[in-house]
Amino acid sequence: MKKDLLKFIIFISVVLLFFLYTICLFLIYDPLQLFSEKYENYYSNDLRISGKRIIDKNDFDSVIIGSSVLVNSNPKDLQDGKYINLSLTGSTIDERIMVLEYILKKKKVKNIIISLDGNWRRIYTNFEVYKIYNDLSTFQILLKYYSLVEKKCMFLPLKECKGVKVKDILDLIHIDYSTNYTLKNEDLQNKVFKRPLVDNYGYDELEKFIKNNPYINFHIIMPPYSTLYYINLIKLGDLVTSKELLINRYKTIIKNLNQFLNIKFYFFGNEDFINNLNNYSEDAYHYKPWINSRINKAINEGSNIITVDNMDEEFDKFIKKVENYDIKAYEEALRLDIRE
Repeated sequence: MKKDLLKFIIFISVVLLFFLYTICLFLIYDPLQLFSEKYENYYSNDLRISGKRIIDKNDFDSVIIGSSVLVNSNPKDLQDGKYINLSLTGSTIDERIMVLEYILKKKKVKNIIISLDGNWRRIYTNFEVYKIYNDLSTFQILLKYYSLVEKKCMFLPLKECKGVKVKDILDLIHIDYSTNYTLKNEDLQNKVFKRPLVDNYGYDELEKFIKNNPYINFHIIMPPYSTLYYINLIKLGDLVTSKELLINRYKTIIKNLNQFLNIKFYFFGNEDFINNLNNYSEDAYHYKPWINSRINKAINEGSNIITVDNMDEEFDKFIKKVENYDIKAYEEALRLDIRE
């Protein structure tokens, strides 16, 4: 009996200690500042974590929310509205919709810029911290974040666990894409650029969200990946239907969303600047910040808009350009500064 009682006492003690630890971790220590702001101007670089606090704390009426290709989009470039950039690296459409739904509970929004990326399938299978926008009381999700991503922050109040200190929230969202992309031989042999094509995953959520918010202006960006990316995908790709899958899905999305008057699609596939790898960093689809400014210029001026009426002409021109492009010309393009 005494042994059983001792085991029971030990078990209860362990449970109570874990409960006390959890309370201290989230309510007192709380380095992610999910429950309260303890470290002013300190933010996690992961906007899946710090985004909620940014939304609650800042005044804005327009949102940029894409993946890594829109992370460097400067809100100050845009004219019609007070923008904030909440782009999530590697995010899917449905993940962004969850964030947008939270924003609409807190703010009156008139403009949303969202990128139509190839990464529509969720890659964070074990990292669902974005659910904090829907269920902040779920300690299990927060514990998962600490155990998977910030193990060191579970036990010690380290300074780096607070995130980075910024003077301006724009400093937080910047990713350094300053170095030039280096063209490698394998890039011309179809051994890279295996990014997924645009599929229908998340499309229903996007259409429903647009339908439910007819008074918001939606600016949908087809990201200007480099011509080399499309050459590998369309010209050298091992998928016979690559071209049809890519273009037909874009066309289907444009046709289906054409019923809504509050949408504009922006296409840059026929611009000269996508021919120059000097405008890209790390790979053939992460472009440098000046292209983000070029996209914002198109939004301000109403240029580069693709519609049901002109999409056949634009896409045909684009496909012809890719199929007829001399890959060797890339070596020459690296010595040039092709922008406009």
